[in-house]
Amino acid sequence: MGCRISEDHLLHDTPDENFYALARSFGDRWGLVRGSNAPPCVVRNLNSTNVTITVQVDDYKVVFWSPRTASNLGVPFPETRENFMTHWAILNLLVMLENFPSPKILDWNPYAHPLLEAPYICMTHLPGQRLSDAWFDKSNLIPLEQRRLRTLQCIAEAIATLSNDKEYTRILSSNLQPESHYLQTDVENNGDGTETVLSSPKFCTDRESFNLLFEDNGMDGAQKFALMMSEILPITDSPASFVLRTPCLEMENILVDEEGSITGLLHWEGTTAWPAWMGSTYPPWICQDVVADMDGYKDDLSHETALEYRRFFRQQLNAKLEDPDDRQWCKASHIRRLIWLAATDVDARPWICASVLAKLLGISLDTDEDYSKHREELAQKLAQMGSPDYPEEDFQALRVKFKTWMDSTE
Repeated sequence: MGCRISEDHLLHDTPDENFYALARSFGDRWGLVRGSNAPPCVVRNLNSTNVTITVQVDDYKVVFWSPRTASNLGVPFPETRENFMTHWAILNLLVMLENFPSPKILDWNPYAHPLLEAPYICMTHLPGQRLSDAWFDKSNLIPLEQRRLRTLQCIAEAIATLSNDKEYTRILSSNLQPESHYLQTDVENNGDGTETVLSSPKFCTDRESFNLLFEDNGMDGAQKFALMMSEILPITDSPASFVLRTPCLEMENILVDEEGSITGLLHWEGTTAWPAWMGSTYPPWICQDVVADMDGYKDDLSHETALEYRRFFRQQLNAKLEDPDDRQWCKASHIRRLIWLAATDVDARPWICASVLAKLLGISLDTDEDYSKHREELAQKLAQMGSPDYPEEDFQALRVKFKTWMDSTE
């Protein structure tokens, strides 16, 4: 069961020496490179949901990951345990995909290891430069544009690999809802020293998931607007195949080499299976010219350049997708993703609806000053839509504008 520890103990508090001892034991077990004079080093990264520790010993590095709320008498809190087990299961599923650039699990403990006093997953360390730096790095001998296109090509290949792996007959999990909606995982011993990861997911149609996640608490204006936008989503009531999709396809979580090829995709906690039409999606940083402040990215891409990147990415992705029906979904995928988020995430809904409404009304939100200037105006317009006195013809006019905009968006 593991040792007894306090609720506020974090992996972040563990002494360096304990990490060195455990990392060396994993190195011996897995035959990792030894014998270098590289000085030992521990780098700690603490955020709101987890702790990541990179440990350098001898000539190799390993990475320890642990949920932020580490324990309750040696057992993680229920929702944290679900997050832990889901993360572990997803990493095991990804390693089965040929040449997929995800970390490999070296060891794991869902309770409290005596040396670390916290649950952990120990993974291989993946080399490379973070894309958040490489995307703007002009010091490389290889031209920046060439490296950017190579990176987009590699991301398209990775997404196609996930989209072609239609092994999942249900939506696996959702980190937007209580623990009962998380992916349930188990392990089956194959009798030959190997194990198979099993899953017992929650939903068998995307309609079931959408209906659960869309909160109807009186249908205010933002909800009404989000529901109107969701009419263009190809949500079905029929059983379908679902595909894994990373929740954090962000520059910080992508590692690349000097040529722009991907060496690692990180941050798989909270990964879910989505309908196939949600699997084929653009990277968010080539889409912020369409909806203001998309995912917080600030870049110097002109609309024309971003559009060229999206066309290139779509061409590369569609060339790798095995199912011809999937090739229709990349176009405007960033908008469909935002619509799903507006419908299912009550915190994201106001700014998404305001951004789309501004686009339909021709209101510029290109700068922070623009957003501050028009924020109250847009909030009032959304609030008015929730009133029973709001003219139906005005709402229908917005619906027509929205569908026209969607049809013209790449």
